Amino acid sequence: MVNGINDLRVQAVEAQAGAASALEQVKLAQEESQQALNKANKLVDAFYFYEDRFALAYGDNRQYYFIDKKGNLVEKLGRWERAEQFDCRGYAKVRNRNDNQDYLLDTLGNTYAVAYNLADLHSVTTCLDLDKQQLAALPDSLWTHTQLQVLLLNENKLTALPDAIASLQQLKDVQLFKNALTSLPESFGQLQQLNALKLSYNALEHLPESFGQLKQLRSLDLAGNSLSGLPENFTQLQNLTSLSLFSNSLADLPKDFGQLNKLRTLDLGINSLSNLPESFLQLENLGTLTMSSNKLENLPTNFGQLQRLEVLHLSSNALATLPQNFGQLRKLRTLHMSRNKLVSLPENFGQLQKLSTLTLRANSLTELPESFGQLENLAELDLFKNSLSKLPDNFGRLGRLHTLNLLQNSLKSLPENFGELANLSVLKLSSNALNSLPESFGQLQHLEELDLNGNLLSTIPERFGELQQLQSLDLGFNSLSNLPNSFGELQHLNWLNLQRNSLLYPTKKLAG
Repeated sequence: MVNGINDLRVQAVEAQAGAASALEQVKLAQEESQQALNKANKLVDAFYFYEDRFALAYGDNRQYYFIDKKGNLVEKLGRWERAEQFDCRGYAKVRNRNDNQDYLLDTLGNTYAVAYNLADLHSVTTCLDLDKQQLAALPDSLWTHTQLQVLLLNENKLTALPDAIASLQQLKDVQLFKNALTSLPESFGQLQQLNALKLSYNALEHLPESFGQLKQLRSLDLAGNSLSGLPENFTQLQNLTSLSLFSNSLADLPKDFGQLNKLRTLDLGINSLSNLPESFLQLENLGTLTMSSNKLENLPTNFGQLQRLEVLHLSSNALATLPQNFGQLRKLRTLHMSRNKLVSLPENFGQLQKLSTLTLRANSLTELPESFGQLENLAELDLFKNSLSKLPDNFGRLGRLHTLNLLQNSLKSLPENFGELANLSVLKLSSNALNSLPESFGQLQHLEELDLNGNLLSTIPERFGELQQLQSLDLGFNSLSNLPNSFGELQHLNWLNLQRNSLLYPTKKLAG
């Protein structure tokens, strides 16, 4: 009987050892899988993805092709014997072996036989690329090639276009980025097949009255000109999905601007807008809106109606308040409102629960609404240079925060649950009035950079040594007379500043 029991014990021990070994193998396999996944992610990140969509790949039957961010073949973009990545103009140069002709490929899979000088133009050429050729004028012979669909004239010295451009009735894409155009001919409105037009960084002061006739336009870039107004019929461009008026001299928008209600991307940054027309709220398809560096003192009362907004830039205006329905922008992921005059945020601000990036630097905020703790997807938060004296009690619920900037506020303490911000890697608390840190501070075990310079700290928590990932630590200009015993456990620390305390340590670089 005793021998039988001993045998069972031996078997149990062996089984336990076997299970432990199997568990160890599973863990090892998991680690190897994770390492392989990390390596694959680094490789994917190393690709150049045009507009975060397509990257060039090679190797399938010794051909070039394009993949999406999941690594899948994009069939519509074809396979090629030679190919280059998509460039900033939206085209990839491609060629097949048995065809002595270069093509430009667009993101829809359309190809255009391309010539790079007028001498090579022939009847099948549908694209003329004359970028960066120092052209001050265009030859009359160009206007006889009525088969052209794409005309690329970027970075030349053109000051004007002739009326004869209207003869190119098949044009779908015209690019004149970075020339010296002061005006467009009235005949320009006859190019009624145009889908895309790039006129950025010229010297345009006005647009022709015929401009509103370009009703097939989907993408229009007028950034970096000197437009002080838009023609009356501009809002007839009702197929526009992307419009940039960045860096012009616009003081107002047409009253019926909202008729451009197919717009998904709108850039009005760096103008002189002090208000928006009521019709603006009809732009219900807007996903990205930029209005930074204007003179806006308020937003329309029902701004929250723009419920498809995902990215909103409002920095460098004169906003003192936000509409009470601002919290209805529930799809908002990125919000930049630095350098305004905000003293408070609406109580329903916490309803922006998809918000990932929020910058509110250089405002006059004295407190944050209690609902702020509901922003549980927030990863980056910048509150530099405000007047905050405290944080909401539920601030620790922002568990996905990895970067937090609270420099130059008036914080005297941090909530006890501050340590629940377990994913923080960068924390900046310089130039506040902190006289202590919560005991939970040691829970911030992913912290790599910590700036506490210029506070009133006389002690730091004993658990400080648990910040094992800490690499950079600034405790200068405090009132520290000693450090906890656990301080020596900060094995990854390679930069430390203890100047202007009651200690003998200077700023120094530590051995890694």
